[in-house]
Amino acid sequence: MTELVKTQSCPYCNHDVEDNYAEWEEGTHEVTCDSCGKEYSVETEYEFLGWTIEKICVGCGSVESECFCDESEVGEEAQ
Repeated sequence: MTELVKTQSCPYCNHDVEDNYAEWEEGTHEVTCDSCGKEYSVETEYEFLGWTIEKICVGCGSVESECFCDESEVGEEAQ
């Protein structure tokens, strides 16, 4: 397996691609180097870390961590 790197660089001339021009979409992409003009392939890989799950407030419709409703108000509206 090829080593995963944190910076997208041309394998021919080692020119680093600025983050805003790098391929961030998951999958394999063909890229032309802005410096030497040669084509190479990059494959973006992400690791699934899990889900964040929160209740949605019935009073305001916000996720629980962003809700500032008074608990007594929410309880009354839920009934």
